[in-house]
Amino acid sequence: MMPPTADTTTPSSSQSTLPPFSSHTSSSSNSTTVDVPSLCLPVNELLDDSPPSPPQKGQTSNLTNREIRMRKAAERAAEEKGSTTNAPKHPPSKHPPPSNCPNPVYNMQDLERISELNQSISSISPSAALSLFKSTNTYNKRTLEHVEATYIIDVRMQAELQFHTIKGRAFTLIRGAIPFPLHLIEKLGKGGGHVPPSDVIPQLPEPMCDDSDCMRKTLLVSCTDGKRSYIAADMLLNGLGFADVRVISGGVRAWGAANLPLISHSTIEISSDEDSD
Repeated sequence: MMPPTADTTTPSSSQSTLPPFSSHTSSSSNSTTVDVPSLCLPVNELLDDSPPSPPQKGQTSNLTNREIRMRKAAERAAEEKGSTTNAPKHPPSKHPPPSNCPNPVYNMQDLERISELNQSISSISPSAALSLFKSTNTYNKRTLEHVEATYIIDVRMQAELQFHTIKGRAFTLIRGAIPFPLHLIEKLGKGGGHVPPSDVIPQLPEPMCDDSDCMRKTLLVSCTDGKRSYIAADMLLNGLGFADVRVISGGVRAWGAANLPLISHSTIEISSDEDSD
């Protein structure tokens, strides 16, 4: 008896192109052995991370449903692998990112720099800063003019003023403080060395820009917790050429904890970070 022959009919494009079943009768027994084609990809293709090449335009795909699913899975894995490879490796930021974080964030570079500057830049307690500010700033009743010999500046950025709350309140400053964010201070001194006062004073915030003698007066620098003030003080002293710059220890939070005068605003609009570029 002749073994059954395989069907040689050409399948249509919508049918699977699996090899046909073939069977033969064993000479030693009456059982029939059926050769089933493998549905698995070759080993070398399974070990290859790259997905199978898509059919060229105008060609009909002869992939089985299983091979199509494996191709899609390989494409997804390649996309995920590529997105992970191209992801940024958390580059250190020059300053903590302005965000809704309720407390200041520092990178290691800033912390090391603050530790060094702490040894060379003078600091002053909140109560001593208030006494100095009151005793050196006077009001001339005859001329109706304020005479400032000491300025308090706040070097926080817009997001820090909003989210780094003081006693639970946003946009809270030391009473009499002038907003002068750190990125604008660095913008003035980015050229390196001492900038001529004639170039600095017109770009200072009011009322400092109207004081031709402000470079020789005392600056008391504040921020949220007193740390970033050291970076600003270093730039004010060594970059812009101010004569006397001191850091208020503990910043605005220490000032508030000592129940010293504060002032809160509904909002404070200062130059955005993009303006510093």
